Amino acid sequence: MKKPKVIQRNTTIVSTILFIMIIVSLTVFRVWLIKNRELVAITPSPHDMQLYITNAESIANGNWLGPYNERIITRGPVFPLFIAITYLLHIPLTIAQTLLYCAAAFLFLGCAIPLVKKKWILIPLYTLILFNPFMIDHETFFELTRSALYPALSMAVAMSCFGLVTSVHTAYKKSVFYTCSLGIFFFLFWYYREEGFFLLPLIGVCYGYSLWITWKQKKVSKKYVIALIIPILIFLGGTHIVSSVNKKTYGIYTAREFSYPSYTKAFSALLRIQPEEHNPLISLPKSTRQILYVVSPTFAKLRSFFEGEGGYDWARNSVVWTGIPPEEHELAGGAFHFALRDAIWRITRPSQKNEQLLFEKLTKEINAACKAKYISCGLLPISGFTLFNQEDREHFYNQFVNTIQTGVLADNLDLSTTPKYSHGPENQIALFKKMTRGIILTDNQRPPYQSSLVPFTNTYIQYWYQQFMPIIFLLSYVYFLIRLFKQQKLTFTDWFQASLLLCSLLFYGVVAFFGTIKSPTNTTASSYTSGAYALLLLFVCLEILTLQTKPTVKHRK
Repeated sequence: MKKPKVIQRNTTIVSTILFIMIIVSLTVFRVWLIKNRELVAITPSPHDMQLYITNAESIANGNWLGPYNERIITRGPVFPLFIAITYLLHIPLTIAQTLLYCAAAFLFLGCAIPLVKKKWILIPLYTLILFNPFMIDHETFFELTRSALYPALSMAVAMSCFGLVTSVHTAYKKSVFYTCSLGIFFFLFWYYREEGFFLLPLIGVCYGYSLWITWKQKKVSKKYVIALIIPILIFLGGTHIVSSVNKKTYGIYTAREFSYPSYTKAFSALLRIQPEEHNPLISLPKSTRQILYVVSPTFAKLRSFFEGEGGYDWARNSVVWTGIPPEEHELAGGAFHFALRDAIWRITRPSQKNEQLLFEKLTKEINAACKAKYISCGLLPISGFTLFNQEDREHFYNQFVNTIQTGVLADNLDLSTTPKYSHGPENQIALFKKMTRGIILTDNQRPPYQSSLVPFTNTYIQYWYQQFMPIIFLLSYVYFLIRLFKQQKLTFTDWFQASLLLCSLLFYGVVAFFGTIKSPTNTTASSYTSGAYALLLLFVCLEILTLQTKPTVKHRK
Protein backbone atom coordinates (compact mmCIF):
# COMPACT_ATOMS: atom_id res chain seq x y z
CA MET A 1 0.00 0.00 0.00
CA LYS A 2 1.39 3.37 -1.05
CA LYS A 3 1.72 6.22 1.44
CA PRO A 4 -0.48 9.29 0.86
CA LYS A 5 1.22 12.09 -1.07
CA VAL A 6 1.11 14.45 1.95
CA ILE A 7 2.96 11.94 4.12
CA GLN A 8 5.48 11.29 1.35
CA ARG A 9 6.07 15.03 0.96
CA ASN A 10 6.50 15.53 4.72
CA THR A 11 8.87 12.57 4.89
CA THR A 12 10.91 14.05 2.05
CA ILE A 13 11.10 17.44 3.79
CA VAL A 14 12.18 15.87 7.09
CA SER A 15 14.74 13.73 5.26
CA THR A 16 16.16 16.76 3.45
CA ILE A 17 16.38 18.81 6.65
CA LEU A 18 18.13 15.96 8.43
CA PHE A 19 20.56 15.56 5.51
CA ILE A 20 21.39 19.28 5.56
CA MET A 21 21.84 19.26 9.34
CA ILE A 22 24.33 16.38 9.14
CA ILE A 23 26.29 18.07 6.35
CA VAL A 24 26.39 21.39 8.24
CA SER A 25 27.40 19.65 11.48
CA LEU A 26 30.28 17.85 9.77
CA THR A 27 31.42 21.14 8.22
CA VAL A 28 31.27 23.03 11.53
CA PHE A 29 33.19 20.24 13.26
CA ARG A 30 35.81 20.33 10.49
CA VAL A 31 36.33 24.08 11.01
CA TRP A 32 36.39 23.67 14.80
CA LEU A 33 39.12 21.06 14.45
CA ILE A 34 41.70 23.67 13.39
CA LYS A 35 40.28 26.72 15.19
CA ASN A 36 42.94 26.86 17.92
CA ARG A 37 45.86 25.49 15.94
CA GLU A 38 48.97 27.63 15.56
CA LEU A 39 50.59 28.79 12.33
CA VAL A 40 54.35 28.60 11.87
CA ALA A 41 56.18 31.67 10.59
CA ILE A 42 59.53 30.80 9.00
CA THR A 43 61.62 33.94 8.81
CA PRO A 44 63.54 35.45 7.25
CA SER A 45 62.21 34.07 3.97
CA PRO A 46 62.23 36.99 1.50
CA HIS A 47 61.30 34.82 -1.52
CA ASP A 48 58.55 32.76 0.11
CA MET A 49 56.49 33.22 3.29
CA GLN A 50 57.79 36.68 4.09
CA LEU A 51 57.14 37.80 0.51
CA TYR A 52 53.48 36.68 0.64
CA ILE A 53 52.95 38.46 3.96
CA THR A 54 54.57 41.74 2.89
CA ASN A 55 52.66 41.60 -0.42
CA ALA A 56 49.43 41.06 1.51
CA GLU A 57 50.15 43.97 3.86
CA SER A 58 50.75 46.26 0.88
CA ILE A 59 47.49 45.15 -0.76
CA ALA A 60 45.58 45.73 2.48
CA ASN A 61 47.07 49.25 2.66
CA GLY A 62 46.07 50.00 -0.94
CA ASN A 63 49.62 49.89 -2.33
CA TRP A 64 49.21 46.81 -4.52
CA LEU A 65 52.15 44.42 -3.94
CA GLY A 66 54.55 47.03 -2.61
CA PRO A 67 57.62 48.87 -3.96
CA TYR A 68 59.22 47.20 -6.95
CA ASN A 69 62.26 44.99 -6.43
CA GLU A 70 63.74 41.83 -7.95
CA ARG A 71 61.20 39.49 -6.32
CA ILE A 72 58.02 41.54 -5.91
CA ILE A 73 56.04 39.92 -8.78
CA THR A 74 57.98 36.69 -9.27
CA ARG A 75 55.20 34.74 -7.55
CA GLY A 76 51.53 34.67 -8.48
CA PRO A 77 49.31 37.32 -6.83
CA VAL A 78 46.54 34.98 -5.63
CA PHE A 79 47.90 33.93 -2.24
CA PRO A 80 48.80 37.49 -1.11
CA LEU A 81 45.36 38.63 -2.28
CA PHE A 82 43.72 35.83 -0.30
CA ILE A 83 45.68 36.76 2.84
CA ALA A 84 44.84 40.44 2.42
CA ILE A 85 41.11 39.77 1.92
CA THR A 86 40.89 37.50 4.98
CA TYR A 87 42.76 40.13 6.99
CA LEU A 88 40.36 42.88 5.93
CA LEU A 89 37.39 40.61 6.71
CA HIS A 90 38.84 39.87 10.18
CA ILE A 91 38.88 36.12 9.46
CA PRO A 92 41.86 34.09 10.74
CA LEU A 93 43.79 32.65 7.81
CA THR A 94 43.49 29.03 8.96
CA ILE A 95 39.70 29.30 9.15
CA ALA A 96 39.49 31.06 5.77
CA GLN A 97 41.57 28.33 4.13
CA THR A 98 39.36 25.65 5.67
CA LEU A 99 36.18 27.41 4.57
CA LEU A 100 37.48 27.57 0.99
CA TYR A 101 38.11 23.82 1.06
CA CYS A 102 34.63 23.22 2.50
CA ALA A 103 33.19 25.32 -0.34
CA ALA A 104 34.98 23.08 -2.85
CA ALA A 105 33.55 20.03 -1.06
CA PHE A 106 30.07 21.59 -1.34
CA LEU A 107 30.63 21.79 -5.10
CA PHE A 108 31.09 18.02 -5.07
CA LEU A 109 27.75 17.63 -3.27
CA GLY A 110 26.02 19.94 -5.72
CA CYS A 111 27.30 17.92 -8.68
CA ALA A 112 26.67 14.52 -7.09
CA ILE A 113 23.12 14.94 -5.79
CA PRO A 114 21.52 14.73 -9.29
CA LEU A 115 23.47 11.51 -9.94
CA VAL A 116 22.23 9.37 -7.05
CA LYS A 117 19.03 7.54 -6.25
CA LYS A 118 19.44 8.08 -2.50
CA LYS A 119 21.35 11.09 -1.23
CA TRP A 120 22.42 9.38 2.02
CA ILE A 121 25.35 7.74 0.23
CA LEU A 122 26.78 11.25 -0.14
CA ILE A 123 27.34 11.71 3.60
CA PRO A 124 30.24 9.22 3.92
CA LEU A 125 31.65 10.44 0.60
CA TYR A 126 31.44 14.07 1.73
CA THR A 127 33.16 13.05 4.96
CA LEU A 128 35.89 11.29 2.98
CA ILE A 129 36.60 14.47 1.03
CA LEU A 130 36.10 16.87 3.94
CA PHE A 131 38.73 15.26 6.17
CA ASN A 132 41.44 15.18 3.52
CA PRO A 133 44.54 14.63 5.74
CA PHE A 134 46.70 17.01 3.70
CA MET A 135 44.39 19.79 4.88
CA ILE A 136 45.39 19.08 8.49
CA ASP A 137 49.05 18.27 7.82
CA HIS A 138 51.45 20.58 9.63
CA GLU A 139 53.70 21.42 6.67
CA THR A 140 50.95 21.68 4.04
CA PHE A 141 48.39 23.64 6.02
CA PHE A 142 49.99 25.34 9.02
CA GLU A 143 53.10 26.67 7.27
CA LEU A 144 52.56 29.44 4.73
CA THR A 145 54.00 27.46 1.82
CA ARG A 146 51.17 28.25 -0.64
CA SER A 147 50.07 24.61 -0.45
CA ALA A 148 47.06 25.02 1.82
CA LEU A 149 44.80 26.24 -1.01
CA TYR A 150 46.03 23.73 -3.57
CA PRO A 151 43.58 20.88 -2.79
CA ALA A 152 40.66 23.30 -2.56
CA LEU A 153 41.37 25.02 -5.87
CA SER A 154 42.13 21.73 -7.67
CA MET A 155 38.84 20.22 -6.55
CA ALA A 156 36.87 23.41 -7.21
CA VAL A 157 38.11 23.59 -10.81
CA ALA A 158 37.40 19.89 -11.40
CA MET A 159 33.87 19.91 -9.96
CA SER A 160 32.96 23.21 -11.63
CA CYS A 161 33.93 21.69 -14.96
CA PHE A 162 31.94 18.53 -14.18
CA GLY A 163 28.90 20.55 -13.11
CA LEU A 164 29.03 22.71 -16.25
CA VAL A 165 29.09 19.75 -18.65
CA THR A 166 26.37 17.76 -16.84
CA SER A 167 23.95 20.69 -16.50
CA VAL A 168 24.46 22.82 -19.60
CA HIS A 169 21.66 21.07 -21.56
CA THR A 170 19.35 20.12 -18.68
CA ALA A 171 19.49 23.03 -16.20
CA TYR A 172 20.86 26.13 -17.87
CA LYS A 173 20.55 28.43 -14.85
CA LYS A 174 22.57 25.95 -12.82
CA SER A 175 25.13 25.73 -15.60
CA VAL A 176 25.58 29.52 -15.46
CA PHE A 177 26.64 29.14 -11.82
CA TYR A 178 29.11 26.40 -12.74
CA THR A 179 30.51 28.27 -15.72
CA CYS A 180 31.20 31.37 -13.59
CA SER A 181 32.62 29.16 -10.85
CA LEU A 182 34.95 27.46 -13.35
CA GLY A 183 36.24 30.77 -14.68
CA ILE A 184 36.89 32.22 -11.22
CA PHE A 185 38.47 29.13 -9.71
CA PHE A 186 40.62 28.40 -12.74
CA PHE A 187 41.97 31.95 -12.70
CA LEU A 188 42.77 31.60 -8.99
CA PHE A 189 44.29 28.16 -9.55
CA TRP A 190 46.46 29.24 -12.50
CA TYR A 191 48.01 32.20 -10.68
CA TYR A 192 48.29 30.46 -7.32
CA ARG A 193 51.32 28.35 -8.22
CA GLU A 194 53.45 27.96 -11.33
CA GLU A 195 52.57 24.37 -12.35
CA GLY A 196 48.81 24.87 -12.75
CA PHE A 197 48.88 23.47 -16.29
CA PHE A 198 48.53 19.95 -14.90
CA LEU A 199 44.71 20.40 -14.86
CA LEU A 200 44.53 21.28 -18.55
CA PRO A 201 43.90 17.63 -19.62
CA LEU A 202 40.81 17.53 -17.38
CA ILE A 203 39.42 20.75 -18.84
CA GLY A 204 40.25 19.52 -22.33
CA VAL A 205 38.36 16.25 -21.75
CA CYS A 206 35.32 18.08 -20.34
CA TYR A 207 35.14 20.59 -23.19
CA GLY A 208 35.99 18.03 -25.84
CA TYR A 209 33.34 15.54 -24.69
CA SER A 210 30.67 18.24 -24.37
CA LEU A 211 31.41 19.69 -27.82
CA TRP A 212 31.42 16.25 -29.44
CA ILE A 213 28.14 15.10 -27.89
CA THR A 214 26.47 18.47 -28.46
CA TRP A 215 27.51 18.53 -32.11
CA LYS A 216 26.47 14.94 -32.61
CA GLN A 217 23.05 15.50 -31.07
CA LYS A 218 22.66 18.83 -32.91
CA LYS A 219 22.13 20.79 -29.69
CA VAL A 220 24.52 23.62 -30.43
CA SER A 221 22.89 26.91 -29.43
CA LYS A 222 23.85 30.48 -28.56
CA LYS A 223 23.30 29.77 -24.85
CA TYR A 224 25.52 26.70 -25.03
CA VAL A 225 28.35 28.59 -26.71
CA ILE A 226 28.07 31.41 -24.18
CA ALA A 227 28.26 28.92 -21.30
CA LEU A 228 31.51 27.49 -22.65
CA ILE A 229 33.03 30.88 -23.40
CA ILE A 230 32.30 32.55 -20.04
CA PRO A 231 35.12 30.72 -18.13
CA ILE A 232 37.60 31.72 -20.83
CA LEU A 233 36.46 35.35 -20.68
CA ILE A 234 36.68 35.42 -16.88
CA PHE A 235 40.20 33.96 -16.99
CA LEU A 236 41.36 36.39 -19.67
CA GLY A 237 39.65 39.31 -17.95
CA GLY A 238 41.26 38.51 -14.60
CA THR A 239 44.65 38.12 -16.26
CA HIS A 240 44.25 41.45 -18.04
CA ILE A 241 43.25 43.25 -14.84
CA VAL A 242 46.23 41.93 -12.85
CA SER A 243 48.63 42.56 -15.75
CA SER A 244 47.30 46.09 -16.23
CA VAL A 245 47.73 46.88 -12.54
CA ASN A 246 51.32 45.57 -12.73
CA LYS A 247 51.88 47.65 -15.86
CA LYS A 248 50.62 50.81 -14.18
CA THR A 249 52.48 50.12 -10.93
CA TYR A 250 55.72 48.54 -12.13
CA GLY A 251 55.85 49.23 -15.87
CA ILE A 252 55.54 45.59 -16.94
CA TYR A 253 52.39 44.02 -18.43
CA THR A 254 52.34 40.57 -16.88
CA ALA A 255 50.54 38.77 -14.08
CA ARG A 256 53.69 36.90 -13.05
CA GLU A 257 57.18 38.10 -13.88
CA PHE A 258 58.64 34.69 -14.70
CA SER A 259 56.01 34.44 -17.45
CA TYR A 260 57.12 37.67 -19.15
CA PRO A 261 58.81 37.03 -22.54
CA SER A 262 62.11 38.79 -21.78
CA TYR A 263 62.58 36.73 -18.63
CA THR A 264 61.40 33.37 -19.96
CA LYS A 265 63.57 33.68 -23.08
CA ALA A 266 66.67 34.55 -21.06
CA PHE A 267 66.15 31.70 -18.62
CA SER A 268 65.41 29.28 -21.46
CA ALA A 269 68.57 30.32 -23.28
CA LEU A 270 70.68 29.77 -20.16
CA LEU A 271 69.07 26.42 -19.35
CA ARG A 272 69.69 25.18 -22.93
CA ILE A 273 73.42 25.21 -22.23
CA GLN A 274 74.80 21.73 -21.72
CA PRO A 275 77.49 21.86 -19.02
CA GLU A 276 80.59 19.70 -19.31
CA GLU A 277 80.21 18.76 -15.65
CA HIS A 278 77.02 16.72 -15.45
CA ASN A 279 74.90 17.55 -12.39
CA PRO A 280 71.17 17.99 -13.07
CA LEU A 281 70.71 19.74 -9.71
CA ILE A 282 72.94 22.62 -10.82
CA SER A 283 71.58 24.74 -13.66
CA LEU A 284 74.72 26.70 -14.48
CA PRO A 285 77.96 25.31 -13.02
CA LYS A 286 80.85 27.64 -12.28
CA SER A 287 82.86 26.20 -15.20
CA THR A 288 80.05 27.13 -17.61
CA ARG A 289 79.76 30.61 -16.13
CA GLN A 290 83.48 31.15 -16.82
CA ILE A 291 82.85 30.49 -20.51
CA LEU A 292 79.78 32.75 -20.55
CA TYR A 293 81.79 35.63 -19.11
CA VAL A 294 83.89 35.45 -22.28
CA VAL A 295 81.21 34.93 -24.95
CA SER A 296 78.54 37.22 -23.45
CA PRO A 297 79.47 40.81 -22.52
CA THR A 298 76.15 41.18 -20.74
CA PHE A 299 76.65 38.08 -18.61
CA ALA A 300 80.20 39.27 -17.86
CA LYS A 301 78.64 42.21 -15.98
CA LEU A 302 77.28 39.68 -13.47
CA ARG A 303 80.68 38.16 -12.70
CA SER A 304 81.30 40.21 -9.56
CA PHE A 305 77.96 39.00 -8.19
CA PHE A 306 78.17 35.27 -8.95
CA GLU A 307 81.84 34.94 -8.02
CA GLY A 308 81.56 37.38 -5.13
CA GLU A 309 79.46 37.82 -2.02
CA GLY A 310 76.11 37.38 -3.80
CA GLY A 311 77.07 34.03 -5.34
CA TYR A 312 78.50 32.90 -2.01
CA ASP A 313 75.24 33.67 -0.18
CA TRP A 314 73.14 31.78 -2.72
CA ALA A 315 75.63 28.87 -2.73
CA ARG A 316 75.43 28.72 1.06
CA ASN A 317 71.66 28.29 0.77
CA SER A 318 72.24 25.53 -1.79
CA VAL A 319 74.65 23.40 0.27
CA VAL A 320 71.89 21.34 1.86
CA TRP A 321 70.83 20.09 -1.62
CA THR A 322 74.06 20.10 -3.64
CA GLY A 323 76.44 19.07 -0.87
CA ILE A 324 79.05 21.42 -2.36
CA PRO A 325 80.83 23.90 -0.04
CA PRO A 326 79.69 27.53 -0.58
CA GLU A 327 83.27 28.53 -1.37
CA GLU A 328 82.78 26.75 -4.71
CA HIS A 329 79.95 29.19 -5.60
CA GLU A 330 77.76 26.42 -7.06
CA LEU A 331 74.03 27.25 -7.04
CA ALA A 332 71.21 24.72 -6.90
CA GLY A 333 68.80 24.96 -9.83
CA GLY A 334 65.75 26.46 -8.15
CA ALA A 335 67.91 29.06 -6.43
CA PHE A 336 69.50 30.08 -9.73
CA HIS A 337 66.33 31.78 -11.00
CA PHE A 338 66.21 34.13 -8.04
CA ALA A 339 69.99 34.57 -7.95
CA LEU A 340 69.99 35.73 -11.58
CA ARG A 341 67.12 38.13 -10.86
CA ASP A 342 69.07 39.43 -7.86
CA ALA A 343 72.26 39.90 -9.89
CA ILE A 344 70.58 41.79 -12.73
CA TRP A 345 68.49 43.92 -10.39
CA ARG A 346 71.63 45.15 -8.63
CA ILE A 347 73.03 46.68 -11.82
CA THR A 348 69.78 47.95 -13.37
CA ARG A 349 67.72 49.29 -10.46
CA PRO A 350 65.60 51.27 -10.19
CA SER A 351 64.85 51.01 -13.93
CA GLN A 352 62.45 48.26 -15.00
CA LYS A 353 63.09 49.23 -18.63
CA ASN A 354 66.87 48.74 -18.33
CA GLU A 355 66.25 45.43 -16.61
CA GLN A 356 64.18 44.14 -19.53
CA LEU A 357 66.69 45.40 -22.08
CA LEU A 358 69.48 43.59 -20.26
CA PHE A 359 67.54 40.31 -20.30
CA GLU A 360 66.90 40.74 -24.02
CA LYS A 361 70.59 41.43 -24.75
CA LEU A 362 71.58 38.42 -22.65
CA THR A 363 69.25 36.18 -24.66
CA LYS A 364 70.62 37.39 -28.02
CA GLU A 365 74.24 36.92 -26.95
CA ILE A 366 73.70 33.40 -25.60
CA ASN A 367 71.73 32.30 -28.66
CA ALA A 368 74.46 33.71 -30.89
CA ALA A 369 77.10 31.83 -28.89
CA CYS A 370 75.07 28.64 -29.23
CA LYS A 371 74.70 29.16 -32.99
CA ALA A 372 78.44 29.77 -33.37
CA LYS A 373 79.05 26.66 -31.23
CA TYR A 374 81.16 28.55 -28.71
CA ILE A 375 79.08 26.70 -26.16
CA SER A 376 77.17 23.43 -26.41
CA CYS A 377 73.39 23.95 -26.34
CA GLY A 378 70.43 21.62 -26.50
CA LEU A 379 66.96 22.22 -27.88
CA LEU A 380 65.12 22.23 -24.56
CA PRO A 381 65.70 24.33 -21.42
CA ILE A 382 66.36 21.36 -19.15
CA SER A 383 69.79 22.15 -17.79
CA GLY A 384 71.67 19.19 -19.22
CA PHE A 385 69.14 16.63 -17.98
CA THR A 386 68.47 13.83 -20.43
CA LEU A 387 66.62 10.55 -20.23
CA PHE A 388 69.42 9.06 -22.33
CA ASN A 389 71.65 9.33 -19.27
CA GLN A 390 71.20 6.36 -16.95
CA GLU A 391 71.94 8.40 -13.82
CA ASP A 392 69.29 10.96 -14.77
CA ARG A 393 66.74 8.24 -15.57
CA GLU A 394 67.33 6.57 -12.23
CA HIS A 395 67.15 9.87 -10.39
CA PHE A 396 63.88 10.82 -12.10
CA TYR A 397 62.41 7.35 -11.51
CA ASN A 398 63.26 7.48 -7.82
CA GLN A 399 61.80 10.96 -7.54
CA PHE A 400 58.64 9.88 -9.35
CA VAL A 401 58.15 6.81 -7.14
CA ASN A 402 58.81 8.80 -3.98
CA THR A 403 56.45 11.56 -5.08
CA ILE A 404 53.61 9.11 -5.77
CA GLN A 405 54.32 7.33 -2.50
CA THR A 406 54.12 10.58 -0.55
CA GLY A 407 51.11 11.82 -2.50
CA VAL A 408 49.06 8.61 -2.47
CA LEU A 409 50.11 6.81 0.70
CA ALA A 410 50.19 10.03 2.72
CA ASP A 411 52.97 8.45 4.75
CA ASN A 412 54.90 11.66 5.55
CA LEU A 413 52.02 13.58 7.08
CA ASP A 414 52.31 15.20 10.47
CA LEU A 415 48.85 15.47 12.04
CA SER A 416 50.12 15.74 15.60
CA THR A 417 48.90 18.60 17.77
CA THR A 418 52.25 19.12 19.51
CA PRO A 419 52.81 22.91 19.63
CA LYS A 420 55.09 24.27 16.89
CA TYR A 421 57.09 27.42 17.59
CA SER A 422 58.20 30.22 15.28
CA HIS A 423 61.60 31.87 15.28
CA GLY A 424 62.88 35.02 13.61
CA PRO A 425 63.09 38.79 13.95
CA GLU A 426 60.40 40.17 16.24
CA ASN A 427 59.11 42.68 13.68
CA GLN A 428 58.61 39.92 11.08
CA ILE A 429 56.87 37.62 13.56
CA ALA A 430 54.61 40.53 14.53
CA LEU A 431 53.72 41.10 10.86
CA PHE A 432 52.82 37.41 10.44
CA LYS A 433 50.55 37.60 13.50
CA LYS A 434 48.92 40.78 12.25
CA MET A 435 48.21 39.67 8.67
CA THR A 436 47.11 36.09 9.42
CA ARG A 437 45.14 36.99 12.58
CA GLY A 438 46.37 33.60 13.67
CA ILE A 439 48.06 31.98 16.62
CA ILE A 440 51.84 32.16 16.25
CA LEU A 441 53.86 30.86 19.18
CA THR A 442 57.33 32.04 20.08
CA ASP A 443 59.57 30.79 22.87
CA ASN A 444 58.03 30.62 26.35
CA GLN A 445 54.50 31.16 25.05
CA ARG A 446 51.82 28.73 26.15
CA PRO A 447 49.67 27.23 23.40
CA PRO A 448 45.90 27.78 23.59
CA TYR A 449 43.72 25.12 25.13
CA GLN A 450 43.02 22.17 22.87
CA SER A 451 40.18 19.77 23.51
CA SER A 452 41.32 16.14 23.86
CA LEU A 453 38.93 15.41 20.99
CA VAL A 454 41.28 17.19 18.55
CA PRO A 455 44.32 14.86 18.88
CA PHE A 456 42.00 11.86 19.07
CA THR A 457 40.28 12.86 15.81
CA ASN A 458 43.59 13.64 14.07
CA THR A 459 45.03 10.29 15.10
CA TYR A 460 41.97 8.50 13.73
CA ILE A 461 42.12 10.51 10.47
CA GLN A 462 45.81 9.72 10.00
CA TYR A 463 45.25 6.03 10.70
CA TRP A 464 42.31 5.78 8.29
CA TYR A 465 43.92 7.59 5.37
CA GLN A 466 47.30 5.89 5.74
CA GLN A 467 46.07 2.36 6.41
CA PHE A 468 42.85 2.06 4.41
CA MET A 469 42.79 4.72 1.68
CA PRO A 470 45.69 3.24 -0.35
CA ILE A 471 43.73 -0.02 -0.51
CA ILE A 472 40.55 1.83 -1.45
CA PHE A 473 42.45 3.74 -4.16
CA LEU A 474 43.72 0.47 -5.60
CA LEU A 475 40.36 -1.32 -5.48
CA SER A 476 38.59 1.67 -7.04
CA TYR A 477 41.14 1.76 -9.86
CA VAL A 478 40.84 -1.98 -10.53
CA TYR A 479 37.05 -1.87 -10.44
CA PHE A 480 37.11 1.16 -12.75
CA LEU A 481 39.17 -0.76 -15.33
CA ILE A 482 36.99 -3.86 -15.09
CA ARG A 483 33.83 -1.79 -15.42
CA LEU A 484 35.14 0.02 -18.49
CA PHE A 485 36.11 -3.28 -20.09
CA LYS A 486 32.58 -4.61 -19.63
CA GLN A 487 30.78 -1.47 -20.80
CA GLN A 488 29.79 -1.08 -24.42
CA LYS A 489 30.32 2.66 -24.36
CA LEU A 490 31.81 5.28 -22.06
CA THR A 491 29.82 7.94 -20.23
CA PHE A 492 31.04 11.43 -19.45
CA THR A 493 31.69 10.39 -15.86
CA ASP A 494 34.00 7.64 -17.13
CA TRP A 495 35.98 10.13 -19.20
CA PHE A 496 36.05 12.56 -16.30
CA GLN A 497 37.39 9.92 -13.91
CA ALA A 498 40.08 8.98 -16.43
CA SER A 499 41.09 12.63 -16.67
CA LEU A 500 41.37 12.82 -12.87
CA LEU A 501 43.85 9.96 -12.95
CA LEU A 502 45.73 11.47 -15.89
CA CYS A 503 46.02 14.87 -14.20
CA SER A 504 47.21 13.24 -10.98
CA LEU A 505 49.94 11.34 -12.80
CA LEU A 506 50.92 14.47 -14.72
CA PHE A 507 51.11 16.42 -11.48
CA TYR A 508 53.31 13.83 -9.78
CA GLY A 509 55.46 13.64 -12.91
CA VAL A 510 55.92 17.42 -13.01
CA VAL A 511 56.81 17.54 -9.31
CA ALA A 512 59.31 14.69 -9.75
CA PHE A 513 60.83 16.26 -12.86
CA PHE A 514 61.12 19.61 -11.13
CA GLY A 515 62.89 17.91 -8.24
CA THR A 516 65.21 16.11 -10.63
CA ILE A 517 66.57 19.05 -12.59
CA LYS A 518 65.84 22.32 -10.84
CA SER A 519 64.55 22.37 -7.34
CA PRO A 520 66.67 23.10 -4.30
CA THR A 521 63.73 21.92 -2.19
CA ASN A 522 62.37 18.53 -1.20
CA THR A 523 59.68 18.07 -3.83
CA THR A 524 58.57 14.80 -2.26
CA ALA A 525 57.46 16.68 0.86
CA SER A 526 53.76 16.66 1.70
CA SER A 527 53.28 20.31 0.77
CA TYR A 528 54.49 19.68 -2.80
CA THR A 529 52.43 16.53 -3.34
CA SER A 530 49.13 17.79 -1.92
CA GLY A 531 47.78 19.09 -5.22
CA ALA A 532 46.52 15.81 -6.65
CA TYR A 533 45.27 14.04 -3.53
CA ALA A 534 41.88 15.76 -3.68
CA LEU A 535 41.54 14.61 -7.32
CA LEU A 536 42.16 11.02 -6.25
CA LEU A 537 39.51 11.34 -3.54
CA LEU A 538 37.09 12.61 -6.17
CA PHE A 539 37.93 9.62 -8.36
CA VAL A 540 37.10 7.20 -5.55
CA CYS A 541 33.84 8.97 -4.70
CA LEU A 542 32.67 9.03 -8.32
CA GLU A 543 33.50 5.35 -8.70
CA ILE A 544 31.40 4.52 -5.64
CA LEU A 545 28.60 6.64 -7.07
CA THR A 546 28.50 4.50 -10.24
CA LEU A 547 26.71 1.92 -8.10
CA GLN A 548 24.03 4.49 -7.25
CA THR A 549 23.79 6.45 -10.51
CA LYS A 550 20.33 7.21 -11.82
CA PRO A 551 19.72 5.74 -15.28
CA THR A 552 18.30 9.08 -16.46
CA VAL A 553 21.62 10.90 -16.20
CA LYS A 554 23.54 8.57 -18.50
CA HIS A 555 24.74 10.21 -21.69
CA ARG A 556 23.27 8.33 -24.60
CA LYS A 557 24.09 8.51 -28.26
